[in-house]
Amino acid sequence: MPELTDLLDATHRANLILQPAGPAARTNLDGTVYKPVDRVRWAPHLGADDRRSLERSHPSGQVPMWGTTAGQRGQMRSRWDRIRYGDAIFFLGGNHAYLAATITHKWVSESLADELWPRKRSADGNARPWELMFSFTDPVEVRLSYADMAEASARVRALGTREFNVYGTDVSVPVLALLDQDTAALIRPVGGFDYPSIARRFDELDAEVTTTRRLEQRYLRTWILPGDSGVCALCGRSMASSFLVAAHIKRRSDCSDDEKNDLPAIAMAACKFGCDELYERGLIWVDDRGRLMKSKDLSDVEALSYWRAKLRGRVVDIWQTRPESRRYFAAHRERFGHS
Repeated sequence: MPELTDLLDATHRANLILQPAGPAARTNLDGTVYKPVDRVRWAPHLGADDRRSLERSHPSGQVPMWGTTAGQRGQMRSRWDRIRYGDAIFFLGGNHAYLAATITHKWVSESLADELWPRKRSADGNARPWELMFSFTDPVEVRLSYADMAEASARVRALGTREFNVYGTDVSVPVLALLDQDTAALIRPVGGFDYPSIARRFDELDAEVTTTRRLEQRYLRTWILPGDSGVCALCGRSMASSFLVAAHIKRRSDCSDDEKNDLPAIAMAACKFGCDELYERGLIWVDDRGRLMKSKDLSDVEALSYWRAKLRGRVVDIWQTRPESRRYFAAHRERFGHS
């Protein structure tokens, strides 16, 4: 398992993989990148070590993956051999990089490649499988032009953008510096790391809290919001997962290390339309029968309107279906003086 220092600084020392994927690759992108491959499809084709690696990095079992052939002269194999955990990958098309992610594992599987993608017919007439495979974090949309990447890397010739390429730190460091901090944080792998160590790291390094908390949020979301949509635990509305946060039921700063790692019991999905903010401030809480209650301090006109329209009279579903979370709801109401 990689060290925590690799997690905090992964993109600074990584290789950069450039993977062309224009319109002709759209079907494959839809099938294994935009829609990750489910464990029931990939697990039967892999050995125990590869399965464990993917399960650590992708706890939900949903794995974005891609592959390359060995090439007519074996040239792609030598490039693939240089890939390692933590390398960045850009998907290319239309003269720019449009997706970014970070490598989580690599393996060889002709049978899995054949299940996922039709073979490539080469100039010599052979149909080669995309068996040199790799997985990566959920891709993030970017827009970096070939010209900007070439200028950043200070190369006198254009980067190779017509076929699969792997570049070292002379290219990766300056090119990855073009990513904004949010994107760089979001593409870093999380699942392959020791989560308790990550949680303790928050308490030790206040200066890194913003970036590191993004990593914890990504990990929590693999438990609470693994799909494209979810349900707010408080108002009960279904919505796109981008409008939900994976929130701690008991305030995180009050949790012991064991409680921080008590997943999924310590966490719930809360919407950004009001529920997360009201709960975080203790202005709404859950009583010992699972009913949503309002604090006497809730006086803002708009907030009161939201309470009446969306929350009043509701019983929280996970209080009933997930009894192990009840003690955390109790800790929340006690913290804010609600009896």
